[in-house]
Amino acid sequence: MTHTYIRVLCLLLVLFTVACQKKDGEKSQASNALATTLVLADRSDVDNFNPIISSTLSGGNAISMIYPGITTATFDTATGILVYQPAVAKSWTISPDFKSITYNLRGDVKWTDGTPLTSHDFKFSYQLYGDTIIASARQDYLENFVKLRDKKGNPTDIVDFDKAILTPNDTTLIFNFDKPVAKHLIEFHTSLTPIPKHVWKDVKPSEFRSSELNANPTVSCGPFKFKEWKRQQEFTVVSNPDYNVPAPGKIPTITMRIIPEYTTQLTQLKTGAIDVMDGIKPEDAIKIEKENPEIDIRTVKYRTYSYLMLSNIDCKAYQEGKQIKPHPLFGTKKTRLAIAMAIDREKILDGYYFGKYAELMTSPISPAFKWAFNSDIKPYPYDPKRAKELLAEDGWKIGTDGILERDGVKFSFTLHISKGATAGEYMAPIIQQSLKELGIDCKIEVLEFNVFVEKGRKHELDASLNGLSVGLEIDLAPTFGSDLNKAAFNSAGYINKRVDELNKLAQSKLLREEAAPYWKEFQQIFHDDVPFVPMFWGSRVVGFNKRVIGENPDILSIYTDLDKWTLSTMPAQVSVK
Repeated sequence: MTHTYIRVLCLLLVLFTVACQKKDGEKSQASNALATTLVLADRSDVDNFNPIISSTLSGGNAISMIYPGITTATFDTATGILVYQPAVAKSWTISPDFKSITYNLRGDVKWTDGTPLTSHDFKFSYQLYGDTIIASARQDYLENFVKLRDKKGNPTDIVDFDKAILTPNDTTLIFNFDKPVAKHLIEFHTSLTPIPKHVWKDVKPSEFRSSELNANPTVSCGPFKFKEWKRQQEFTVVSNPDYNVPAPGKIPTITMRIIPEYTTQLTQLKTGAIDVMDGIKPEDAIKIEKENPEIDIRTVKYRTYSYLMLSNIDCKAYQEGKQIKPHPLFGTKKTRLAIAMAIDREKILDGYYFGKYAELMTSPISPAFKWAFNSDIKPYPYDPKRAKELLAEDGWKIGTDGILERDGVKFSFTLHISKGATAGEYMAPIIQQSLKELGIDCKIEVLEFNVFVEKGRKHELDASLNGLSVGLEIDLAPTFGSDLNKAAFNSAGYINKRVDELNKLAQSKLLREEAAPYWKEFQQIFHDDVPFVPMFWGSRVVGFNKRVIGENPDILSIYTDLDKWTLSTMPAQVSVK
């Protein structure tokens, strides 16, 4: 061989070796990233990362990763009761008269910039929750706090924060109430998530919702900390090494991908591109259980329900000046009951849920709350004949074009559904056809999720297919409160002073068994008034790649104990079908 040939051969061998090493290195890096990154998926992006103003489930999931709780809660399924355990608060005592709670906070918890988390952060945050300019959806949590007095000494609607929340030192936090409050409600209503006072103290209430801090929470305090947010794409958090309540998140990196298309998300679950998928269609869950052994299918019951929202109030009148007038179509309970009886919910239950992943709903009080649930109330029957009779009794008559009309008003409306809501997409055409047989013209329109939520909050929708997660303590104010400025989730605009009264009466009882009759009376009123058409308690169907270890989905969240999850070093074998 010539020296030139030998040099060329050696050079080729070197290049080949380098290429192999690079390829092996890339494989190693990819394997390491896979072993240290949990990939979740959601169909809609977070609205923001601020617990004061966030009002979406996706936002709540993100916030729970990066912000602390004064306590943690577990749900006792045998009784349907929340049990609170220490977190930032190491202990607490409730006064004998049930008008005060004193939290003893840990002194070693810090925000991610090293600033101690103190009682002052909690008081500051509660002042923001109660600020009417900021208009948090959780203002009602402060309903029982000590209020300012008028000249006659009567309490007003304004919280007296100087007396309601005391901070004698950095680790003592005292909440005071105007009247005795049940223990479980005291613990629940004082569990709101804090934000760092030293970061937010100079932000004006009028500028609070528009602050860039809502999108870039560089200072937080949770098992994970914020890394980045690519809007409508993904957000990423990383383990917070300094978190000690009780420990940093075990998984180094968590990425939440925004994948609006259901089929894309399902494909990525099956191929291992994502590790967890919520909201799997029942038909796909059945297939996965048969065909994809690397995926675990888990279900969670009684936390979410679907309903057909029919606005009780005239949306145009409300927009034009907050006028409360009966809706021209849905303003009477007789018409709303007719619509409820015209829908064959059993057909949907069998066709979409396979009779396995949902139950017919009677009221928005969850069957999980066994101590308060009224089992004597039965679902509305499917009875289109009676539905027609009810409409006739309510003054509706078939017009020349085959559409019902009353006083010159055609029974024609648009049913809105949220993009990506697979159950809604299935139900809407069935509802449309059922109403057509009654002489009702129902059009269907799909809205982007955030637009759908905002329009519903502002009472701009006449009808919509909605889903809600129930709170873990019963409180009717957010969804049924007659003050529509405060009842952020009362999209139907239902107003009933007796319901307001029942809510206060039940919450005034110090023992659950004393409150139960009031909750059961509400369920009967709901059944009689038909504020909206209850559809189903749907089971949340969740798929987990088996490389995820420690998952524990329950009524609290599919991400319960997320900070304790780990990943196996190798992904579960993916089936190819």
